[in-house]
Amino acid sequence: MLAYRDTASRNLKKIAADLGVAVVLEGSVRRSGNRVRVTAQLIDARTDEHLWAENYDGDTSDVFALQAKLAQQIAAALKATLTPGERSLIERRPTQDQQAYEFYQRAKLMKQQLKVSAVRAEYEAAIALYDQSLAHDPNLALAYGDLTFLHGVMYWFGAVDPTPERRARAAAALAEAQRLAPGAPETRMAQGAFAYLCENDWPKALTELRAAETGLPNDDQLQYLLAITHRRLGLLPEALGHLQRATDLNPHDVRSGLSLVETLFSMRRYAVLPGMAPRFLSLFPDDISLRAFLIDAQYALDGDRTAWLRQHAALPPLPNDPHGLNKSYQEALRAGDLTAAEQVLADPRVTVLPSAGQVISTPVALYRSELALLRGDHAAAKRHATEAGAFFRAGRWSPRQEPAVAVARARARVCAGEEGGVQELLQAMEKLAEREKYLSLTWSEPARTLAAAGKNEEALDCLRRLFAGPSALVPMELRHDPFFVKLKSDPRFEEILKSAKPL
Repeated sequence: MLAYRDTASRNLKKIAADLGVAVVLEGSVRRSGNRVRVTAQLIDARTDEHLWAENYDGDTSDVFALQAKLAQQIAAALKATLTPGERSLIERRPTQDQQAYEFYQRAKLMKQQLKVSAVRAEYEAAIALYDQSLAHDPNLALAYGDLTFLHGVMYWFGAVDPTPERRARAAAALAEAQRLAPGAPETRMAQGAFAYLCENDWPKALTELRAAETGLPNDDQLQYLLAITHRRLGLLPEALGHLQRATDLNPHDVRSGLSLVETLFSMRRYAVLPGMAPRFLSLFPDDISLRAFLIDAQYALDGDRTAWLRQHAALPPLPNDPHGLNKSYQEALRAGDLTAAEQVLADPRVTVLPSAGQVISTPVALYRSELALLRGDHAAAKRHATEAGAFFRAGRWSPRQEPAVAVARARARVCAGEEGGVQELLQAMEKLAEREKYLSLTWSEPARTLAAAGKNEEALDCLRRLFAGPSALVPMELRHDPFFVKLKSDPRFEEILKSAKPL
């Protein structure tokens, strides 16, 4: 793998541990004109014993034949039995153009390094490499399959590009993959990705992805897609199994690694995460979201809030928080400093903040309205809520965003004190919960709004729903949340926090 190409720092035992294997394939490639020599050897990582070695000479114009021969002989050396599907994958030639394949491989490497918090420019850089690959070979179906996924992810995240134009680009890439390779398992995977990301049809996505798995038994990206699809359907144990498989197959894919940690955390299996921390922190030392989950898990276990606050303060802002205002706002709330929180939201450099799950961008006016309610300033709360409501009415929202917008718009109505706002908010949340089973944070947002508005019964019910399922919050931290100060005297508040058990 390209992640291990630095020979000076290569440690076979560590590589084997990362990949979960006992035997490592090591080799080199040398070119001379149109000729290439590949040297390969199998090494027992536990003993450094060389189990098998061979040299291969061939023409660069037929590198896939060389790869197939190498794979077959390695399988024979390991006494492994290849399935018909695996043999078919080994023997096929994705393209006859070596430059097209090189751009494709570079694009795949960049794609696996895209974080959940990646911004539009990072996606576009990977897409540009796929486009260069297709410029050399317009019939490279694998590139169109990956482009379906990338355009789909950009459409999925509200802070990236949830426009009809982006969805159309995903659909166009999928149509090309279907035209060029209608029966390929990668095309079925692309169809599953499109159903998930663009159609939000989780059962359809699962059907497509399961069909692809027969032909791609060892594809980490497919395992990742199977995992997040199971998660949307509320099938968390199945999701965990696929995420573990994805990270075993490719420990360097940042999305799979983060999703595994996030899922374990949201299931409140905190005790598992400290043991996983060294591995994931060594693989993804710069992933802020990953580090935050690990910090939160330790806090859930030891209750050391001072250390927790210090470690969170030391984290840099996420890429989608360029001025650090979302980070500063969260820090002010953790400190219970509502004046500082209001000062952050009054900063003219930003008018929206990313919401939970990055489904929509939330206007700071909505947060300012909630803070005004906490201060008892109902006139300011109504003024800011009216501004937030206008923002949501004027927006251009994708079908995935519309349920989240309905919730946010109802929160604004509650903050404005409008009659029927509370009922509308609860109905919108029920509709969202019926659509998506993995709502790890969403119930906390209406709970804060309702508590700020003095609707304690409804706020407690939202918290009860929050901790009945997966939740990406440390339960004990809600005791320090300024929005829930008035709920702490109610014994049911503490009962709800204590009811949060591992799933």
